Amino acid sequence: MLKSVAAEFKQQFPDRPGIFTIDDKALGGWDKVQRRFFDPRTGIMARIQRQVGGSTG
Repeated sequence: MLKSVAAEFKQQFPDRPGIFTIDDKALGGWDKVQRRFFDPRTGIMARIQRQVGGSTG
């Protein structure tokens, strides 16, 4: 996102409450999210794929 464009349209599209980023404390950043959700052996998505018979690799 270009900050200059965001600033230009801020009045029309204000920040919404509850918006978060990957770096927020609850998520812990990309490294933590990558391991938790997308690790091919232990990640949440791999578990879901195994349950539905999909590929995990």
